[in-house]
Amino acid sequence: MVIFKEGRFSYEKVYTFIPTFSNGSMHMYPGSTHYRYTIPNRYPTYSIDQNEVRRFKNFVNEYMKLHCSKLTREKLRSGLVAIRRFLKSVEEIDLDDKIIDLTISIESLFGDGEKAYSVPLKVSYMVGNNYQQRKLIFEFIQGIYYLRNKIVHGGSGQVFEFNGKKLGLKDVYLSYERITRSCIQKFLNLANNYDSREQINELIDNCIQASNIGELTKKSNGVFTNHESTKFDHMWQNVNVTAD
Repeated sequence: MVIFKEGRFSYEKVYTFIPTFSNGSMHMYPGSTHYRYTIPNRYPTYSIDQNEVRRFKNFVNEYMKLHCSKLTREKLRSGLVAIRRFLKSVEEIDLDDKIIDLTISIESLFGDGEKAYSVPLKVSYMVGNNYQQRKLIFEFIQGIYYLRNKIVHGGSGQVFEFNGKKLGLKDVYLSYERITRSCIQKFLNLANNYDSREQINELIDNCIQASNIGELTKKSNGVFTNHESTKFDHMWQNVNVTAD
């Protein structure tokens, strides 16, 4: 659900049951029990309005088809890695861990070559709708790499300097989550038409080199793209960043 759009939903207790069969009948026996919490007022509440129900159903149905036909294959399994790490970041409490998980998620999709340069470049072209957006997103993801390195080497990641502003890690994470969600959605659209991660990245590289942003935008939009989440103003609404 959180791949479809942003937001959080919480539930206190989760029960799992183990089905067993005997004498032609199925019986359900208690399995594991675990708890999951979200922090009130920390993240947007998850909601799907009536206008989104049909698109949400279509999203789920198309994802199940893609999952069964392609994502479980070796050449596109990186898509599943990206989704798993994205979901893990949503469930994590510690903001440092959330940042690291999102970085692994994005690298699973685009992590070739000099990652500190190639990944921000690809992400900016996948998500940005114009030059100013791409410039800001590129600089933001480069800053994330600096922040990630600082975190994994034991430094403090509580302050993030970007575009002349000092941002709190919560706002940084929310913007990074939106960017990563958009990348996953667009990767899934491309996976419908390409058979491997290598083919998808080759398309992105070729479009960047030829400055053919229109082709990349056209091919990466589709049933999995939540257009609201890719609007620049929405993506940065909690960060209050403006272009120079």
